[in-house]
Amino acid sequence: MRSSDGISLGDLPRPQSVAGVAAIAQAVEKEAERRHRALAGRLRGLGSPEVASLLERLAGEHKARAGRFEADAAAGEDETIAAIDLAALPRRIFSEDRLADCNLFDLTPYRVLAFAARLADRTFRLYSYLAASANDDLRDYLERLASEELSRAAQLRGERRRAYHVERRKPSVHAYPAADRVESLADLLAAALAIEAALAERLATARNGQSDLSSAWQATERRVGDLRRASARTETPADLPHPERAGADADRDKATRLRRLLADCERAFTFYDAVASAPADEAVMLKAQDLSQAAVKRIRQVRNTVSP
Repeated sequence: MRSSDGISLGDLPRPQSVAGVAAIAQAVEKEAERRHRALAGRLRGLGSPEVASLLERLAGEHKARAGRFEADAAAGEDETIAAIDLAALPRRIFSEDRLADCNLFDLTPYRVLAFAARLADRTFRLYSYLAASANDDLRDYLERLASEELSRAAQLRGERRRAYHVERRKPSVHAYPAADRVESLADLLAAALAIEAALAERLATARNGQSDLSSAWQATERRVGDLRRASARTETPADLPHPERAGADADRDKATRLRRLLADCERAFTFYDAVASAPADEAVMLKAQDLSQAAVKRIRQVRNTVSP
């Protein structure tokens, strides 16, 4: 049996005791906490404190729920559960939404809350499925857990709606194109020209006599010229979104501007590397690899100017 969201339910272990159910619930909550905290750390390093704080809040909620199950899980031995790898079990719940593997630069409070709501929905379905074939005592315990998850999902959906309306009111920012939109060399050259031109403007503003930033700016400016000439010799590219232009950091302090610049340099590498990993043809692959190598060098130069 497979539920509509892709969780394999038919081959899940059937716990025979409250201790077994609590062990499963604790494993799910601990994995959720671990993933949310790891992602929060990565996003805080990329200069996204709002999303990082939200993830840390959600991680704290998962930790608190895991603590609730600790005494019940330790109260007895469930042979059905003892025979499985509890650490691997939560992957069935998380498999459809590998939040940590998505484009970190596109994460917003709305998207994080949407993921959290889906996770609560899936956990609700897990407990409901197990309750359907449990004995009376165990069914009561599972139904209480399912009811809690259903209430939490509703709360998260309310937060998600509010976050959606907040984001709609924010000024529109052009996103980086998705790598799978690059179907030709013309597409890659057009996307790279927009990315490199935006970074050249940012570097020109930030360099302020610093040799590493000046060197990165000069190399990026040369690349913009090369890309412009190469792009003029290719066919018309697809209509791809462009990254934000200079001026977005005008109200930020210098340290924050540099961290954001570093994040955008890393974002450029992520895009080029993704294109090179699944290229439309060899010409696209070779050009994407060349751009990736240049992006790595630029990241090193900018990182030398960013305080830890």
